[in-house]
Amino acid sequence: MSGGREPQRFQIETPAGPVQLLNVHLSTIREGLEGLRDEGWRGLPRFAANRDEAARQSRMARERTRHDRVPLVVLGDFNLPIESAIYRDNWGDLHNAFSDCGRGFGYSKFTDWFGIRIDHVLMSPHWRCADARVLSSPYGGDHAPLVVDLVLLN
Repeated sequence: MSGGREPQRFQIETPAGPVQLLNVHLSTIREGLEGLRDEGWRGLPRFAANRDEAARQSRMARERTRHDRVPLVVLGDFNLPIESAIYRDNWGDLHNAFSDCGRGFGYSKFTDWFGIRIDHVLMSPHWRCADARVLSSPYGGDHAPLVVDLVLLN
């Protein structure tokens, strides 16, 4: 990973047994879009390189979780909406907590033009989502906190 975005992996010992947690912060599409904005069609190689890097980072992060059979939670700033091919290819087999039990749009990132859901909590089938909500942040910033209540199944 580049830019200090190395996924952080933890194994947590609980009374029910070990739980795996992976915290991710993947590259943003912003640099690729800026290439198109600044260079027009000549910016396509920059855009493509940005998406290739995002796909590579996502694959590498997911590889860190594929070998364990313990309950898994992956969370963080994916910088990918659920509609993204990169998201589907690497994370689509996991349950998205907000998709499972959230209400509304669940926008967690805001710009002057739009809101989008790019922050996620994903879980293996060992979990059930009891509640998922996006809060208003009292601290400002361009991301809102995503709060999820998960239940570990027997």
